[in-house]
Amino acid sequence: MAETDAELVQSVLEGETGSFRTLVERYQDAVFGVAFSKTGSFADAEDIAQETFLAAFESLHQLAEPQSFGAWLYRIAVNTASKRIRRDRRREKRHESLPSPARGGMTPDEAVQRDETRGEVLAAVRRLPEASREAATLYYIDGYSTADIGRFTGRPVGTIRRRLHDARKRLRKELVTMVEDQLKKSRPGKEFTDKVVVTVERVRIWQGGSEGQTTLMLVDSKGRSHRGPMGDYEAEVVLRSITGREPSDPPDLHTALLRLLERFGHRVERVGLAWSTTPNLKVTVELKDGAERTSTVEADYDMRDATQFAVQTGAPVVIDDELAEGWATRRADGKPMSPGGAWRTVPKGKRPMFRNIAAVLKALERNPDSKRAREAVREAYPDMRTETPRVRDAANGPDLLLQWHSAKQGTPLEALADGVLGAYHQYSNGKSKKALPYLERAHRLAPEDERVAFDLASTYAAQGRWEEALDLIESYRFEDAGKCGNFAALWKDPRFRRAVGEPDPRARPVFIIKGTCASIISAHCEKGLRLRKGATSLKSLGARRIRSLGQCLAQGALVGVARLHDTVGPKEKRRLVAETDAGHALAIPAPPWPDCRDHDLSVVLSDQVTPWRRRSEFALDLLKGAGVRIEAAVLLSGQGDIVGTLVARANGRRELVPIDGISAVLLAAEGTRPLLITEALAEKLYVRGKSGRPLTPRGAKRKLAAG
Repeated sequence: MAETDAELVQSVLEGETGSFRTLVERYQDAVFGVAFSKTGSFADAEDIAQETFLAAFESLHQLAEPQSFGAWLYRIAVNTASKRIRRDRRREKRHESLPSPARGGMTPDEAVQRDETRGEVLAAVRRLPEASREAATLYYIDGYSTADIGRFTGRPVGTIRRRLHDARKRLRKELVTMVEDQLKKSRPGKEFTDKVVVTVERVRIWQGGSEGQTTLMLVDSKGRSHRGPMGDYEAEVVLRSITGREPSDPPDLHTALLRLLERFGHRVERVGLAWSTTPNLKVTVELKDGAERTSTVEADYDMRDATQFAVQTGAPVVIDDELAEGWATRRADGKPMSPGGAWRTVPKGKRPMFRNIAAVLKALERNPDSKRAREAVREAYPDMRTETPRVRDAANGPDLLLQWHSAKQGTPLEALADGVLGAYHQYSNGKSKKALPYLERAHRLAPEDERVAFDLASTYAAQGRWEEALDLIESYRFEDAGKCGNFAALWKDPRFRRAVGEPDPRARPVFIIKGTCASIISAHCEKGLRLRKGATSLKSLGARRIRSLGQCLAQGALVGVARLHDTVGPKEKRRLVAETDAGHALAIPAPPWPDCRDHDLSVVLSDQVTPWRRRSEFALDLLKGAGVRIEAAVLLSGQGDIVGTLVARANGRRELVPIDGISAVLLAAEGTRPLLITEALAEKLYVRGKSGRPLTPRGAKRKLAAG
């Protein structure tokens, strides 16, 4: 007797991911049919069906009534399709992108006739009202009965019958047969099932030499669950990778890196992850070339980026015992959780603890020592984004904070208000000069508040007021001073070492404020980071021999970039100022960085050392280990964006690989390689004066800073 939906759901929750295959086989035609009825595209319907099943698997622990799995899956499919439609409407209106099946021996005339038939069927189905289209699609795609359709969609059987009757009336008699035939031919088969189930089964990591693959939730060979670190951006890239969704265009750095290795005959056989120095992992990449020779490359990498890279390779992933223990998800008694239990405890969609900034301030008034409230204050800053928001709606945060500060003057909470406002300015954007008067006043009013004293000392140190900072360090003997990058210049001072002890060299230049961590890195490069002189044409690089050069060469000659200066302007309009060989300034759009790890561009420009290993560093290390050398990076115009192309060399030949624009800049800057830009794009990016002539970098920065 076949297992019920409820029994299969329970089996999956208990860790038997193989049971999910039965659920996929049972509902894949129905989900595909719903998606097709919404989009009118077979290609989009298959993508949406994959996303639907992955979303269902990840949210299965939230299903209150397992026996209603089908109806629950239907709602997910409808929502997923609606999101896809809204997203596509925001983009350029695109043409139907139906995959053309292989001819399989068909003549050209037969292929044309097939495509015409498919087009006629699509047009007929799209003309149906949405409700009738859904019922007809589900009815004809796999012979679902009206009762089956009613259970799946949650609608009465009579309603389904009326909609089917309406669909038949609107379709010509000969079209009914054609629709049924085309739907049955286009429905997903075993290959689709395998793809979805592989996606689900890759939600694993195997420990101690066993083989496997990884994503957000990790399970080792002993059935223990683990959670690896993962941010929003990394999770999106990972989900694209494991679901086989269309990759980002232009490709992100990891995708470009893997394509480059593949072009030169290398494939990733296995990726090993182990602890290194916080916050990095040691990544061991086993490569095999075309002659089946194996080589190994080791490099440190930021732990979230390392997890993302490991999954994107599609190769088996191995973690060592120490890392597995550190990531283990445990029960109350300390024993490792089973996968089913761990899935139910994964915090998904966790509600923020504060409604708004006003609620944060009220919490501070009730308990000035509330660590949660003090950390939540940072979200008042408009550009502050955290992976787990503490405040649901931070609108008007700065105004509310200033009003609260004014209202508390002359009250017992005056010192608290000054200290909070000072810390807000300090850890939100590193403007220590603006923070200083508030922190000094708070310290005078409440010298016993060690938190204010620490913030004040680190602000003094950031401004080069070493004596005042040392006086406070000696008085309070801050435990965290040895981990604060603001004190880096004092680490060798005997007074500092006597008061604090040996500093942690891995901390530089991260700024730590009593349980919070934010980067205060900013680039101030008047002369700019000098790049290696580049050729002004790809011909001199020998790149004419590369077949894929057409896109670059079609855009004409190239301009060499001599220096990269700092980024200028507010977040949404920030520009990277680059200087051409002729001394003219270019303003390259820079992305809004989500967190301190992505300040790579600023770090490279200012030549600072970070505790986290940057993507560009790791990429160049891996390529070097594989014998691949980046010769140059080229920037050119994409569809509404700036894209990059890497020119790389290995084994006496060159290859070109596309990449996103900022990653191309980063790799050129990290390796001081030539950075070239097409003349057509340069004309768009020149910063011009009133006369229309391009400005120098100094003049361009003044103009951009002024808006």
